[in-house]
Amino acid sequence: TASAYVWENCNNMTQIGVVNAPISTNFSSAWKSCSALTSFPADAKLGTEANNVNFTYAWRSSGLTSFPALDLSNATNLQSTWRDCDDMLSFGLVDTSSVTNFSDTWLGCTSLTSFPSVDTSSGLYFYRTWYDLDSITDFPLLNVSAGRTFSEGWRLCAELVNFPAGLFDSWNPASISNNVFDFTWAGCSALSAQSVEN
Repeated sequence: TASAYVWENCNNMTQIGVVNAPISTNFSSAWKSCSALTSFPADAKLGTEANNVNFTYAWRSSGLTSFPALDLSNATNLQSTWRDCDDMLSFGLVDTSSVTNFSDTWLGCTSLTSFPSVDTSSGLYFYRTWYDLDSITDFPLLNVSAGRTFSEGWRLCAELVNFPAGLFDSWNPASISNNVFDFTWAGCSALSAQSVEN
């Protein structure tokens, strides 16, 4: 059931065929640093029949310009999954409903201009999750009610103007981490007055 590191550093891979790995539980670093890979198959089956699936670093620093709306509903760990995919222009409505760890997930995806309303309701850790998404101007209303830390969560989102009202209205974590909001919006110099109020 393990798939970790299978294609890591596949610098010359430009495309991937059928990916059918429904019972695999570990995709850690699987396509990491595949710098020529610009897209991923929309019909891929990744851990769809498994539990507690790990996607840490799975597509980190790859050349993806888009990512499809895959079923990752059994994933629990997305730490650094798409980190430094700085060519990515669009990101699909991926099913992330079971994910607890969103740390560094989209850090450095500097070309994204919009972000989908992904399901973050199970998320506990949002450390640097959207750090340096510096082309995003509007952020959606997500459910982060279980979040324990948001340190540097939106740091350096330099073009972010509109931050939604109500994002923390139902915030009720079982516990919180020290410095839970340290530098959360540091460097977000374009935020509107209303967004700061929000």
